[in-house]
Formats: sequence, structure tokens, C-alpha cells
Amino acid sequence: MSDKPLKSSFELAMERLKSKDLAEGVEETTPLTKAQKDRIAELRSEAQAKLAELEILHRKNVAGTSDPAALAKIEENYAIDRGRAESRRDDEIARVHRGKARRAPPRLSRARRSPWRRAPCPGPTPTRAASGSCARPRRCSASEAP
Repeated sequence: MSDKPLKSSFELAMERLKSKDLAEGVEETTPLTKAQKDRIAELRSEAQAKLAELEILHRKNVAGTSDPAALAKIEENYAIDRGRAESRRDDEIARVHRGKARRAPPRLSRARRSPWRRAPCPGPTPTRAASGSCARPRRCSASEAP
């Protein structure tokens, strides 16, 4: 007889499943890292916030409508938006599991994030110097022009 200990039926079943997976080309999964778990938690909380926002907007739209045709259209749009948000969440989580996740966008300071940030001054022009309409008189040479 062999010196190998007998295997339980569970171990035999797991070996069969592993061999079946290898034949079908299924890869073994590795445990998630701390960073991956954190990213998944972040994705889920963002998706939950988005779904809550959609729910609030949906209730507001439903409350302001009494027409059955418009109400049906609102319900249809809500179902589409909700499905899109859930699908986006699931796709991102699958990317994290595969290790090909997009990185979270960097958190920008308020100055860099502002859409009202002014463009750099184009420099001195005859019309700017004459009218004195330069947006940055201290930094622009257009305000110093004769």
C-alpha cells in the first residue's frame, strides 16, 4: 500500500473541480490586498450615494407628475439610470478583482478644482492697455503699457 493518507470526499471533490477549472481555462483567484479591499469599499459607497441621489430625484419627479404616460416614462428612465449605476459599480469592482482597476482620481485642492479659475493673461495688447481692462493689473504687463 501507499504511504499517502486517505482523502475525504470533500478533498476529492475539490480536486475534481480544480481539474475541471483548469480544463476550462478558469484562473485561480488570489486573496485581495488591503488596497483592493479599500478601493472596493470606496466604489460601493460612491455607488450607494449615487443610487440614493437617483432615488431622491425619482421621488421628486414622481411627486410632481399626475399624467400616467409621463409617470411611465419617469419610471422607465429611473430603471435605466439605476441599472447603469449598478453596472458601472460592478464593472469597476471586477476590474479591482482582476488587478486592472483605474486609480481613484486625485483629490485636488479647491483652487485647482474651481471652474472659475482664470486663464493666464495673454499679455499686452493695444486695446487692453488703452482701456485698462486687464483682469490682473499687478501681474500683467498690459497694465504697465504706455
